[in-house]
Parts: sequence; structure tokens; C-alpha cells
Amino acid sequence: MENDSDELAVFKARKAADKFHSLVWYCFISAYAWSVMRDQTWLPWFLGGEGELANGFTNMPFTPID
Repeated sequence: MENDSDELAVFKARKAADKFHSLVWYCFISAYAWSVMRDQTWLPWFLGGEGELANGFTNMPFTPID
């Protein structure tokens, strides 16, 4: 019985470490993506930009994207 609880503790610790790694990765990549996109003319104000979403569809399908 005690062995089962040890295995369960190890399983939960590994799962928590995996989820924490995912959290750190997604926070980092989201911040990086926002820093790349923030100066675009198509990023709306509610996402931190100064443009409009409709600007992303001008001159389709040849819209210049950084």
C-alpha cells in the first residue's frame, strides 16, 4: 500500500513538472509573438496594437507579412 502512494507521488510530481514546463513555454512564446506583432497595422487596439483587423485583408492574397 505504501509503495502505491510513493508511485502516485512520483507520477503527480512528474505531471506537475510537465505542466509547469508547458506554462513557462506558452507564456514565453506568447510574449515573443506579441512583441513581433505589436507594430503591425492589422493588430487591433484590444490586443495591444494601433491598427485595425481589416488592414490584414487588404491586397489579398498578397498582403505583406513580416
